[in-house]
Amino acid sequence: MSADYYGTLGILPNAPEDVVKAVYRALAKKHHPDAGGDPDRFRAIAEAYEVLSDPIRRRDYDRLHETSYVPENDIGESDESLEQEWNTAILNAPEIDLLYWELKRYSNSLALNFRVNLLKSKMYHSAIQLFTDLERTFFTTYFGESEKIHKFVKFLLIEGHRGAARDLNQAVKHFGRGLNADAIIRKICADYQLLYYGFNEATHEEEKF
Repeated sequence: MSADYYGTLGILPNAPEDVVKAVYRALAKKHHPDAGGDPDRFRAIAEAYEVLSDPIRRRDYDRLHETSYVPENDIGESDESLEQEWNTAILNAPEIDLLYWELKRYSNSLALNFRVNLLKSKMYHSAIQLFTDLERTFFTTYFGESEKIHKFVKFLLIEGHRGAARDLNQAVKHFGRGLNADAIIRKICADYQLLYYGFNEATHEEEKF
């Protein structure tokens, strides 16, 4: 299978059924041809949902699917009912909205995943743990285990360099455990003319890449 259904919907590969459904509803509503949307985009969204909403088909798809980071455009939207439910929740737990917006700096779909999980579980006292788990899953899924790479990716996403993040994802997939973090950071900074300062473990000082 060549289609990246997770990328089409903009969700994490471990997204629960509630998140899959919530993202699909928002995207389908926006891109429906009757609402002036692109028919091809709508068909792609419907195809992705058809597979990922079926447990058996999703399991079979996951066996063959290769995870790739896809820069987001319109992904991560939610429908009106979800927005209303969230606005009610933050009246009693305003701190969860701060966590939501922190995740949204990295990924709209990551933030939506956080929102849907909390609204379904109502476990607002565990919001920080959920935040930590989702953040960690996102970065390890797309960018490997290197904390140095994770810090660089956060810089890229916050500054809006999503094309550079996509290239980094491809490099991580290509080199795997043999990835030289410093070398790939320098290359991406050179390719995109970025100024980035990172911690050098050898000198214990910040250095420019």
